[in-house]
Amino acid sequence: MGTMSLLGTAIATLTAIILQKHFAKTFQMNRDDIQNGIFGLNGLLTGAAIASLGLFGNGT
Repeated sequence: MGTMSLLGTAIATLTAIILQKHFAKTFQMNRDDIQNGIFGLNGLLTGAAIASLGLFGNGT
């Protein structure tokens, strides 16, 4: 579960940085939200959910 959580955090943070560079005005994103970890937390929770409820977390 830890690996999936870290992977989810990394992907969410990188996605936020890429979107901020290219679509900052469209999505009304600022760098402070990225630095405060708002997007990384969502990725962490998504990675943990996939690890515990997904195909790899069901015991098979």
